[in-house]
Order: sequence, then C-alpha cells, then structure tokens
Amino acid sequence: MRASNGSELVRSDQADEGQHDALDDSVIVEGHKPLIPEGTYLARYIGHETAVMFARAQKVALKFEICEGAFAGTRLIRYFRVKQIAGRPGPNGRFKLSAGGDLYRTLARVLDVKTRPDRISLHALRFTLLKIHVRTVTNDRDNASLAPACQYSVVGLIQDGR
Repeated sequence: MRASNGSELVRSDQADEGQHDALDDSVIVEGHKPLIPEGTYLARYIGHETAVMFARAQKVALKFEICEGAFAGTRLIRYFRVKQIAGRPGPNGRFKLSAGGDLYRTLARVLDVKTRPDRISLHALRFTLLKIHVRTVTNDRDNASLAPACQYSVVGLIQDGR
C-alpha cells in the first residue's frame, strides 16, 4: 500500500510472523509406514516392484492390500531378495529367483507350483486370496528400540487364504 506522498507504508503483522516462525520449525516426514496390530489378515496381491537397494542388493517388493475389518485398504510391502533383476528396476520389473530363496518357497507354497524357478509367474497371485501374518518392527537395524511413533508393520509369512 502506498501513501499519497509516494512513500511506502510499512505494515507490522506480528501475529503472522509468529505463525510463520512456527511453520519454519515444522518437519515434513516422507515415507511414513503404516502401523496396525499384529495378527493374521486376509489380503490381496496388488503388484510388485524391483529395485537395487544399497547399490547392490537386488530386491523385489510385493505389495498387499488388506481386504477385511477395520484395516481394510491398508497397504503393506514385503521385500524379498532375488538372484538377478532382468532389465531396468521398477514397477512390474522382471527378475530371476533362486530355487532356495524365500520368494520361490513362498510362491511354491501359495500357488502349489511344480515348475522350474524361471517359469513362475506372479500373475496367479492377483486372483488368490492370501492370508498374511503382520508383525510390528520395534527395533532398528542396530537393535536399538524404536520410539512408538517410529514403529511400523511388515508382512511376515504369506499363505493361501482359502
């Protein structure tokens, strides 16, 4: 706003400055993971993603969505090591399993697979109701206790839900 003599009026809004300072002190947390009670839930497979983690660990992340109860719609991820990622890492990426790996054993159990590990498809999981066992992570990688606000849920055992 300008005064009639051409000089600028200085406006002092102390209330606004106090609010601005409060916003400057806030922290935005990205990648918050869900926390639900431990237990067994019916869930569906909604997709997977391949990734190279920590510059060399090749992983596939299976994504699940809980289908029942108060936590219906909650999405959880289970990471598995894979022998090799084929092509670029990313959504619906291709990968090679080891016959002794956790993912191959899980798929063999859930899908009743009797083929070679290089012939398995995750497509059949989309039409299978699954029973997932959810546990809470309470310690970090150094085995130090996590604050309650930092704890999160992960998928443990995956079974056929029929």
